[in-house]
Amino acid sequence: MDERSVSTIASDTTIKGEIVKKFYDDDKIKSLDFSTGCYRGHVYLVGEYDTSDQKNRAIKIAKSVEGVRGVTSFLEPANP
Repeated sequence: MDERSVSTIASDTTIKGEIVKKFYDDDKIKSLDFSTGCYRGHVYLVGEYDTSDQKNRAIKIAKSVEGVRGVTSFLEPANP
């Protein structure tokens, strides 16, 4: 059972949607295999990146979205 209020769930869903949209609109990010989650304003990025610039850009984009309280990255290099 989700312990968040309806308004918190709605806010998390909005944050996640905005991040996904910004990733899709960004030429450096849209082709990468990222998964995004949000819980109480904290964003979790999971997936692989090709260059450290892509990883840093993804984190920067996520942090730029209104309502984000923090970002945790579980992004790993695609070719270690």
